Amino acid sequence: MLAELAVRNLGIIKDMTLQFDNHMTALTGETGAGKTLITEAVSLLLGGRADPVLVGPWAEEAEVEGRFVLASDMTTSNMTASDMTDMTLAKVEEDNYELANEIIIRRVIARKGRSRAYINAKLAATKSLGEVAGHLVDLHGQHLHQSLLRPVAQRAALDSFAKIDITPLREVRSHIKELKSKLNTLGGDEQARQRTLDMLHHQLDEISAARLSDPNEDEQLQTDEKLLSEAAESQSAVQQAAYITGGDGPATIALAEALGLIDSYESLAEPSARLRRLVEELGEAGTELRFLSERLEADPARLEEIVERRSLLADLRRKYGHTLAEVMEYASRIGSELEELESTEERSAEIRAELSKLEAQEQKIAAEIGATRRQAALELTEEITSCLSQLAMPNARFEVAVGEDPGDDVEFLLSANPPLPPGSLRKIVSGGELSRVTLAIQLVCRQAPPTVVFDEVDAGVGGATAVAVGEALASLATDRQVFVVTHLPQVAALANQHLRVSKEPASIGVEVRSLEGSDREEELARMLSGSPESQTAKDHARELLSA
Repeated sequence: MLAELAVRNLGIIKDMTLQFDNHMTALTGETGAGKTLITEAVSLLLGGRADPVLVGPWAEEAEVEGRFVLASDMTTSNMTASDMTDMTLAKVEEDNYELANEIIIRRVIARKGRSRAYINAKLAATKSLGEVAGHLVDLHGQHLHQSLLRPVAQRAALDSFAKIDITPLREVRSHIKELKSKLNTLGGDEQARQRTLDMLHHQLDEISAARLSDPNEDEQLQTDEKLLSEAAESQSAVQQAAYITGGDGPATIALAEALGLIDSYESLAEPSARLRRLVEELGEAGTELRFLSERLEADPARLEEIVERRSLLADLRRKYGHTLAEVMEYASRIGSELEELESTEERSAEIRAELSKLEAQEQKIAAEIGATRRQAALELTEEITSCLSQLAMPNARFEVAVGEDPGDDVEFLLSANPPLPPGSLRKIVSGGELSRVTLAIQLVCRQAPPTVVFDEVDAGVGGATAVAVGEALASLATDRQVFVVTHLPQVAALANQHLRVSKEPASIGVEVRSLEGSDREEELARMLSGSPESQTAKDHARELLSA
């Protein structure tokens, strides 16, 4: 509930703090006294448009602050109001606002620059105000917020009226979603899984066909390719070098002769050892050159084979890894994945069979809910139309349109002036008519948040109809907080709390007084006759309060 409202520098309100009753509060006063500014202040707390023109002429900023109590001593049997409070708590927790038993929302409107919003002293986006407080307060009146204009709220109102439990449908849909998720983890639906299998088989076959065994194969092939490419030019040079360094070659003979000349002298042991090592190394070099000479035989066929093989390996690296080692690792990985996918085929078939049963069950439940909603729509149409007749709209035609099964698309339609066809509630021009329609819906469906504000609900009514409107508002206030801006004494007399709004004499400003006893009788007398001192009007006022 809205426990406290503080308004500073808003329009003609300089500084005002109000504390409210749990049930029905009436705001009365002369036209232009500032009553609508109070509802405008509540609208700002819900994220309403912050027009700089609202800032009082003596200030640079206007400020509105509201304290909403989430755990009050007001008992309610209305589950929807409790659910809306829970939704608010969830939003507050989600956005990490400091959470207690109350939420304090503050809105600052600047004459120049952008407005600011705060939730529990933390800076917030304007959109967040509606998301947090929108589940706690509903405003009814021309140009104000009305939750019942939203399709979701209209469907909830119909379900509340018909006592429709959509839990079974939610559960089966949740189970279907879970099974579809499992199918996706197993490789998606059947077609997607088969496409994945085909792709992996193709990749594995392509890599397997290359018969990879050595991750360094490409480096060796590169060396062989270079040797074969140079074979024609280098073969003669290698052969000549092999001859010179060979056992019978001039280099070997010359070294052997030099070694023979000095080997017998002990004083020349060191150079002798060095020559001996040179002879050995020259022999090894000659052997390697002979082997190389044999490999350098021109082989165009082998060269072409190496070029083609290196091209194949390059293609595999382009597709599956930067190196042959990565390609071989990828082949191992997709081999395991293929085994897993193929082993899940049986499980996938089981899940699809279960999914088919659940989808059939969903259609059956949806059809039952759709039929129940359509039947309830006829009954709701009749009851709201009857209620509107009592609220001074005897010619109104109210209808509830329900879409295809399960009937999630629900829309409330109204024709306030037949023979015009019924249209969306959003197209109703009169704020008073819209307030009475939403009042009728809430009375019949008991669909409203914990706090409801009505402005212009009594427009164009009087007499017995005024009493009916007042009684309807009082009935709604038995399990929620109701504010009503009214000019009707019949309505004001039924309120638990009566606030009079008036302009301060000889100055710009607004005064709000809580009326009791004779002060309340005097205000009702003013509303009845225009003369607060009239004894006859006072007697009538006491009669209203007594009744």
